[in-house]
Amino acid sequence: MRLRPLLFSALAAALALAVPGKAAGDVAFGYLLNRSGNANYDYLETIFPNSFASSLASQYMMTVLRPASVDERFRKRGMELKKLYSVDELAQAAGIAGADYFITGSFLPLPGNRIEIRLSVCGRKTMEVFSFTSTERMEAEIFRLVDRVTRVLAAYLRGDGLYKARAVPAGTRIAFITNVSGEELNRFYIPFLEQGFPVLCAQNNDIEALTASGHFAAFRYVTTKTGSLEPCGDARNVRFYHGPWNNSRFDERVKETRDFFREFDLAYAGTKEKALERMARGFGGSADVLMIVGFSRDRRASWVRAVDMKDRSLLLMLSIQQPDSLFDDPVAAIAGMIAADLPTAPGGAPAR
Repeated sequence: MRLRPLLFSALAAALALAVPGKAAGDVAFGYLLNRSGNANYDYLETIFPNSFASSLASQYMMTVLRPASVDERFRKRGMELKKLYSVDELAQAAGIAGADYFITGSFLPLPGNRIEIRLSVCGRKTMEVFSFTSTERMEAEIFRLVDRVTRVLAAYLRGDGLYKARAVPAGTRIAFITNVSGEELNRFYIPFLEQGFPVLCAQNNDIEALTASGHFAAFRYVTTKTGSLEPCGDARNVRFYHGPWNNSRFDERVKETRDFFREFDLAYAGTKEKALERMARGFGGSADVLMIVGFSRDRRASWVRAVDMKDRSLLLMLSIQQPDSLFDDPVAAIAGMIAADLPTAPGGAPAR
């Protein structure tokens, strides 16, 4: 890879995109860690976030803070802006940055003139972290790469948590899990069938325990190889105290609790992967997409999470606020909105 032409193109892109516009958001950028170990790529640790920030500011009218400005805020607190943060550290970092969103991440050059970029977006108000991985072609005109990644960022920041990896064509076989009743479930399926999506029976009409459970909202959080949404904060800072006062029963409970956290927190990605594999085997390979749809109690709002069952990648995150109509069945109407949007490509022309 020729670094000098790429550097000049990157600098030109960052300057060309730095056009003032009306603020539509408040976003702070940290650095992007170079995971290659090759110091020849270190300059991109600053070039990438500066370019993403300039693109958001010029094309999407967002108020941005670049790493240098964010670092100044950290230094005033006697701290230094790090190149990489864990999920449980992001909440504090976002608070110090002082923006609605704090974005950090890493990159890894790959063979074939490609590059893997991982970004994590921490919402300071929601206390949630959206992370996604994008593998792009490393072009001499870096603004093309920056534009593709920025579209994903802008869609999420401006679209109430929207992420869409690709269009889902008619004929895609979808397995649904949702929290509506059996009677509502029949009405929910119809718009997808009308749009040409085969519906697989992942949820029968009689699983009242699932639909009535207050734990269904936990499905909002999703973890895959290419994207995730999870809460941030200090919930992971759990301590298991041990001393001479412990007996064998106490030690056994500590071990059970430690194993629980290991399986469903530290190793949760692997646990989710195994669950999806079991589900795929259960469907005999006939499910293309697993879609989880959560409705509010009045059914007039919903959120969607979809996973590609072939490669276990994150396919879709979406929130829908049902139009205020006294005549439409909200379950069928929301299902119709989701079904109609699936075949459309993500992104589109940048807002100006």
